Amino acid sequence: LSGLLEKALRFSGRGSEIIDLKKKAIAKTGDYLSLVKEVIAEGDMKEARVGCVRGLKEGGAGDAGELRERMIDISIRLGDKMDVCAYVADQFFSRSNLRNYKELIASADDAGVTDDVRMSILKFLETGVLPWKEKKNRWPLPIVGDVSVSEREEFPNCWLLVEIALDENRLADAVRFYHLQGTPGTRNHWWSRGTEGDQGWEVAEKVSKELPE
Repeated sequence: LSGLLEKALRFSGRGSEIIDLKKKAIAKTGDYLSLVKEVIAEGDMKEARVGCVRGLKEGGAGDAGELRERMIDISIRLGDKMDVCAYVADQFFSRSNLRNYKELIASADDAGVTDDVRMSILKFLETGVLPWKEKKNRWPLPIVGDVSVSEREEFPNCWLLVEIALDENRLADAVRFYHLQGTPGTRNHWWSRGTEGDQGWEVAEKVSKELPE
């Protein structure tokens, strides 16, 4: 019904009333993403930020990824580098891969917190403990959203630790984490050794000159 009302307001030249409509309907629709888009279009970044924060806390998981992207864009426009980095980190925790890791490190460089973020992330990938839950944590960023680690995630995340080590030319670390994959219970267990998809082929190719043994 709220969608039909929105169309009616647009077609009748009453578009300025749409944001109020969405705010009134949000308790039933839970459509924070649509509200945030409207507010951003109006240029009110502070109000859009409030909508994103509430959406990530109260909204459905289906919109979480795009809300994070919107929050990063809003924080960039507001010039808040620490917030930008915090939401890029939030993206990484929700989907840990090399691309998101590199985006996080680039954002941490921009915010001037590279060393603490990098050390905390690498430790997280080994232990599965979120950085701010460590007893002696060095996490420099504000905690955003309700971050949780997937039950399907296995730690140490050897596959990603190897990818990162190779990308950063830490060859000895790449070999060390690759060998950890042979431990039962870790990602990419030993049964895949020697198969076509075995990460060891890439490791061997990249370290062969420096570590021929």
